[in-house]
Amino acid sequence: MNDSTNDENSNQVNNRINILDIPNGLKEILINHQFDVERLYDISAEDLSIALSIDDSLKQQPPEISIRSNLWVLIPVVALIVAILSANLLLLNYVHVFTAILWTGTDIFMVFLLGPILRNVNLSTRKEVISWLMPKMVFYMPTVAAVTTTAGYFLASELGLITLNPPIGYWISAVLAIVSAMFILGLGVLLPTNLRIYFEMKKSVPEMSRIQVLMKRYVRVVAVQTILQFVIIFIMAEFATGLFLNL
Repeated sequence: MNDSTNDENSNQVNNRINILDIPNGLKEILINHQFDVERLYDISAEDLSIALSIDDSLKQQPPEISIRSNLWVLIPVVALIVAILSANLLLLNYVHVFTAILWTGTDIFMVFLLGPILRNVNLSTRKEVISWLMPKMVFYMPTVAAVTTTAGYFLASELGLITLNPPIGYWISAVLAIVSAMFILGLGVLLPTNLRIYFEMKKSVPEMSRIQVLMKRYVRVVAVQTILQFVIIFIMAEFATGLFLNL
């Protein structure tokens, strides 16, 4: 009884859609998405386009690569300048630790959360996420990396850790080597890859296979950076506790 009632209701909806003065193809789309006439009267153009996935031009467009829309990245830079000029060791340590958390946390998020998610969603969703993400990552990652490293250098200088005398000299040399490798990966691989993905997305018909290759490269390099950051965190813990440094 319920099945026959549902069939009758469905046929009534289909008949009401079919009498509309619109192209047959659009009628078929509306019927397949279970739209009725009353719902069409109440829905906005943007909501309709999203529901039917027929007009991406009505969606809000992803941002351009612009420092004006990313002025928030100046906050850690200003905090770093204030800490250095005021010679405030506590503030300097706070800036160093906080930006290091942002840097490492973002890498972990990209590798273990966002990367696997993007590999398992449809292409249109992947395109939408990447189009919004990359213009911000272009400014965000270099900023937190530069602030973390600069704050760390000044903090080490204040604490008297910039020395070649063993055993501290060995740890400092290791830190410098790792930071240099991370900067090369960041500026030489990650930043250009960000830009390539962004400009590919800006094309009228982006080549999604190329974007997939670039994203895989991006995630792999971020994974390498994450491992290097864990090593640096271990060394920082040694500086903080002095267990193996005989401080």
